[in-house]
Amino acid sequence: MPHPGVRYFAAVPWVARATIDLHTHFGMLMHLQQRTADLITLVVSQENACRFCYAAVRAALWCQGMDKERIQQVEQDASRADLAPAARAALEYARAQSRSGPAGAHDAWAALRRAGVSAAEAREIAFTVALTDFSNRLYTMPAVPSLPIERMPEQWLVRLLRPLIDRIGRRHRFRGSNTPLPPGTAELAYGRLVAAFAGSPIAPPLARTMQDMFASAHLSRRCKLLIFAVVSRALPCEVCEIEVAQALRREGLDAATLARALTHLDAPELEPIERLLITLVVITVAWLSQRRRGAGLQRQLDAAAEELQRLQHACARLAPAGVVNRLVADGVGGLTDLPAQRKVVTALFADLVGYTAMSERLEPDVLARVLNGYFQRMSNAIHEHSGHVSTFLGDGILAYFGALQPNPWQSADAVRAALAMRDAMADYNRELVDEGLPALGVGIGIHRGAGLVGLIGSRERMEYGFVGRTVNVAARVQALTRTHGVDILVTEAVRAELDTSFALDVMPAEQVKGIAQPVVSYAVRRRIVAHA
Repeated sequence: MPHPGVRYFAAVPWVARATIDLHTHFGMLMHLQQRTADLITLVVSQENACRFCYAAVRAALWCQGMDKERIQQVEQDASRADLAPAARAALEYARAQSRSGPAGAHDAWAALRRAGVSAAEAREIAFTVALTDFSNRLYTMPAVPSLPIERMPEQWLVRLLRPLIDRIGRRHRFRGSNTPLPPGTAELAYGRLVAAFAGSPIAPPLARTMQDMFASAHLSRRCKLLIFAVVSRALPCEVCEIEVAQALRREGLDAATLARALTHLDAPELEPIERLLITLVVITVAWLSQRRRGAGLQRQLDAAAEELQRLQHACARLAPAGVVNRLVADGVGGLTDLPAQRKVVTALFADLVGYTAMSERLEPDVLARVLNGYFQRMSNAIHEHSGHVSTFLGDGILAYFGALQPNPWQSADAVRAALAMRDAMADYNRELVDEGLPALGVGIGIHRGAGLVGLIGSRERMEYGFVGRTVNVAARVQALTRTHGVDILVTEAVRAELDTSFALDVMPAEQVKGIAQPVVSYAVRRRIVAHA
């Protein structure tokens, strides 16, 4: 089953053959699980931003039965994916090597071994990472199109034949077996690399690939070794640099000439094609390094943005969204230095009717679920009408309208929110009754008045709130809902701001605690909708 990109390298037979001979599906692995090898290919291709390889392995995993959600989970965070510890360690090694290269090889290898991975399996992991790096560069340079493979899982015929494709793939995939080193390994340039895989099925095709590469007539052997030398110096990889220097001396290039070539990218002894290729390789390695650094920076930025979004979401559960957005935009100092402002605000106070009796009847977990459902529905109604919930007081809710931003319709918005809360409560009660739970009632009091709005508290703990008589009056008016047998009451200050679309009933004046004059309140029956 040839790789779909092989035809792009038909003019260079050793490259085309390497894409098949070194493929992990075809007898390269004895210890590493094939699924783990495929996931390594996925992770490394993602790190290297090789769209073709990334799409190819994604499609292969999908054909093998891995769903898209699981693939995305591995892509996003291998440590959280549902994987065995050894597989997670392999993917962490792959990411580390893709990001640091040879400079971090020792630490990455040590971490892999600490995770309990055997030396033999660790070598196969390292080979899979290196092979994927090779493939990524191979398919990136000629810009092999990825769109056909990306679209493949979406095609109806492919989706229909997915089990058959997987069965055919499994018939062609096979595990490797213990294999002796091929003769002449010691004489090879990079023979130590091949020897590191002694006894592994990786060694023979790796040796053959290197022999074919050096035998290819497109570039001289010395020219290829110079390319290796430049790349080894640029990465840097000291072991590779030493070995390639020895191979170049066997080709007649002395140490002084090589040093000049690597330091100045030129030397009188070099051929014109060698000078040109050295410059091209340096530019290419610099581009790849910059791309890797850019990808690393982008990963850091994405992680920081995701963390900021989580923090913003968490803070929004503790403070109004407008305050959190201001905090994100201006920093903590921009808010703590912000003075409190005197504003006219409409306060809405809601209290659950019959909560005490209900709390004695229900199990704690059921009670918590019922309360959370109540708070969520009431909060939604408030937010949908330009209000914000300041705090939950036991089973009560305190909300403000016009506190965060100027709102000339704040009182009307508060009454609309109360009517929406009434409707939401009726819907919620139907759900509760269907579950065999008691229905709930809510009393709502609304008042409009002046007070101080801002961050209030100590250096250790601050909250965005409203200080003034308005809140007390709203709470007292809410208590009158039980006296008058209604669910929504507004004060005269609120009524004065409403238009005739609200149907109100005046209630008898009542004396309430903390207020000298009797309070006149109005029951909100409904909002009248005009018809054309």
